[in-house]
Amino acid sequence: MAHFLFDVFLYHRVSAMKLQCRVSRGKNQGKILTPHKFKDGLYVVSKTRFKSDNITVSSIREVYEYLKKGYRVRMGNAEHKISPSLIMLDSIEVISE
Repeated sequence: MAHFLFDVFLYHRVSAMKLQCRVSRGKNQGKILTPHKFKDGLYVVSKTRFKSDNITVSSIREVYEYLKKGYRVRMGNAEHKISPSLIMLDSIEVISE
C-alpha cells in the first residue's frame, strides 16, 4: 500500500512540472521561453531541426522524458513574438510545483 501511495505522489510531482528557459543573449535577452504547444495541442521534440525527425507528444511529462534521452523541445514566447526554437535539457530549468 505504501509503495502505491509513493507512486501516486511521484506521478503527481512529475506531471505538475514546468519547463522554462531564459534567453541568454540578443534582443530578447532575459525573456522566458516555454514549451510551444502547436495548433493541434501537441508539443514537438526532435534531435535535429528537420521536420521529418519531429516527434509529437501531449504532455510536459512526456517532453521531459524525451529531453533526458537527448532530444530537444521547441520552446518560444508568443507574448513577445519569439518563434519556437529547439532547446536542449542543459539550457532548461525544470520547476516542480
